[in-house]
Amino acid sequence: MIAKIGQRIRLYSRNGTEWSDRLPGVTEAFAALRTDFILDGELCLCDDCGRPNFRALHAEMRQRRPDRSRMAYFAFDLLFDRDVDLRPLPMSERQRDLTRLCDKARKAVPCLFLVESFPEGAPLLEWSGNYGARGHCEQAPQLIVFERHMPRLAKN
Repeated sequence: MIAKIGQRIRLYSRNGTEWSDRLPGVTEAFAALRTDFILDGELCLCDDCGRPNFRALHAEMRQRRPDRSRMAYFAFDLLFDRDVDLRPLPMSERQRDLTRLCDKARKAVPCLFLVESFPEGAPLLEWSGNYGARGHCEQAPQLIVFERHMPRLAKN
């Protein structure tokens, strides 16, 4: 989760660990956005084909100075926008607001990627099969979100 209140940015893991101090480059990128927000999503380290590699992310986070050049934040929900709690709204409305935020942030926060939702499982299975994730999705057909654009984060 990423929370921006004023100029303070905080990155949290799913178990509540704060990673803001370990990733100053990521927090600085999100500080460029002018609005306050809380995003739910996933920080990933991507391989050469742009696929998330969680083992590599965990290994990188153990380093004294993590390399953020291949890190990406995949946002799948906007929980708060400015001081408005969006959680009671339908997911479709929150997705609309998240899309607007990500579109505005595209240049300022190049590590931010929007996750698209699929209202039906069949198109998700077909799409994810093109990226080698089909087995995972077949095991969990209720999964209805997947990233819209597979980023190409090549090593420099």
